[in-house]
Amino acid sequence: MKGKTLVIGIIVFVLLVVGGIYLAMMSTINEIKEENDLAKASVIMIAEEQPDPILKIS
Repeated sequence: MKGKTLVIGIIVFVLLVVGGIYLAMMSTINEIKEENDLAKASVIMIAEEQPDPILKIS
């Protein structure tokens, strides 16, 4: 009976560790995606704020 309990404990421990690593990686990936979206949005806003050179000439 001790061996069976040990195996179940090891399996539960491995599942918890793998689940924790998965959640940490998903969180990191989501943060990177958000940073990239913010960087793209700021570039777009800067590009929109620049005046059109055709309007300056005429």
